[in-house]
Amino acid sequence: KGALGEVYNGERSTEKLVEFLNARTGLDVHYSRAAEYAVSLTDASFESVAYDTSKDVLVQFYAPWCGHCKRLAPEYERVARAFRHEDTVVVARYDADGHKKYSATHGVTGYPTIKLFPRGSGEHGGSTEASLSSNSELYSGPRDAPSLVSFLNDRAGTWRDEEGMLIPGAGVIADLRPIIAKLMRGGEEAAVPAQIPSANGGMTDMKSFSAFELEATLVV
Repeated sequence: KGALGEVYNGERSTEKLVEFLNARTGLDVHYSRAAEYAVSLTDASFESVAYDTSKDVLVQFYAPWCGHCKRLAPEYERVARAFRHEDTVVVARYDADGHKKYSATHGVTGYPTIKLFPRGSGEHGGSTEASLSSNSELYSGPRDAPSLVSFLNDRAGTWRDEEGMLIPGAGVIADLRPIIAKLMRGGEEAAVPAQIPSANGGMTDMKSFSAFELEATLVV
């Protein structure tokens, strides 16, 4: 221990700081990184994830030194956590400073830039940089978890809140809600279609259902 102390010149990360302190103090402190739900993309993995035709993929293009990106990081991780159980939604991030290829492809000039790559888009599997960029959607809303979750719900047809819980109305066929409401009010029979879409992609035969039976049937 010198009078002037020792200047730390290592990497400014929690792991490296813990290693430094352990080495200097003789302690054996272990640091466990919190679970991360946002998928980290590289040039090698970008296309297989972002251009997956079966998923809606939200990608944040960021730079590690960017102050706005650092402030967004915990909010963005909340979004990724909220959609962790949605098989058709991916929340990802791409270090556009360390990996230059796809930031150039998608016209990224500032950080953070957030883009949605929608499932089934012509962009997936496109052969030119122009086609790859034209069908993605630039997110321009507030950079907070509730706003990003709302944006994804709207585009992906999901029903999550920022904590990952299902919000009211999830799974109910919108066109049949008036029927449910009428039955719930008076128990009367309403004009119910002969058939409605079922969860497995087929059709369900409808007869005279009570309000509770009908509501259970309409949940997909």
